[in-house]
Amino acid sequence: MDADTKTTTSQEKARSAETLEEILNSDALVLTVKQAATLLDCSERSVCRACDRGQIKAAKVMKMWRINKAALLEYIGIDTAA
Repeated sequence: MDADTKTTTSQEKARSAETLEEILNSDALVLTVKQAATLLDCSERSVCRACDRGQIKAAKVMKMWRINKAALLEYIGIDTAA
């Protein structure tokens, strides 16, 4: 791995961390598959499979999953009670 690749990877991780922080701090009640994948650090396909299996509380709206943010945070062990 050369220096350019390491720099790019570090930059991508920094961008991902900013996105993670934005997702956690947003007032949104539901998340997209992409946002959930960012929180779970997994692929979007894995999120869709978990939704299909009922492992994640979600609803399909016009063929797209919408994931309950509070339920997802609880699923990964983040307490949302204030």
